[in-house]
Amino acid sequence: MDLSNFDIAHYAGHKALDELRKAYEIYTYPVGRVLSDNGIQVTSMDFKENHDIEIHASRISIRELDINIVDPVNAFHWGGYLRSLRIKEAEMCINSAIFFQVMMETSINDALGNSAKGSFSEKWKSFLIDNGASEEESGYFESYFRNIYKKIRNPTVHAKQRIGGIDASSLRFSHVHKNIRLGWFSFVFLIFTVSHRLPLNSTVNF
Repeated sequence: MDLSNFDIAHYAGHKALDELRKAYEIYTYPVGRVLSDNGIQVTSMDFKENHDIEIHASRISIRELDINIVDPVNAFHWGGYLRSLRIKEAEMCINSAIFFQVMMETSINDALGNSAKGSFSEKWKSFLIDNGASEEESGYFESYFRNIYKKIRNPTVHAKQRIGGIDASSLRFSHVHKNIRLGWFSFVFLIFTVSHRLPLNSTVNF
């Protein structure tokens, strides 16, 4: 099979959004299903006369869970579930950030060509300025750069230590979703600009 036309930006962008979808499902799907989907094995023997933890887990999502009304024995198991899924959420957020950054880097390099110089952010800022981006549109990239590139991508790809190098509060679905959305706006600006520069018989694939 010939992969000479394999589009890395297309692949990475879709992979990023797929990882983000899985992070969203952690909150919205029943806990038992999410654990199973992610291959997480959690022992759930409560040794009560009426064994019910697995029944509850098969019906309740994290966002529906009210830990204040869970009996103490089941609370122990819920704690295990939540710890396991919190780790999975962090992993998915890292995956999403790294893959989305691949798309952002390959797209700007492709748009500027071999003559492009400077860092990732310098390339993007120059492109936005040179193509008349508004202050709001430039702000989208700044937010993406600050919250995805600097807070997640760099501490992961260029980690100085194995543990504790990333701000854990950034490894949340809500944070990554908000800021990748802003990065997507910048990406749309780029492909719109590039497509309007091309001759009528040309195509651009992202």
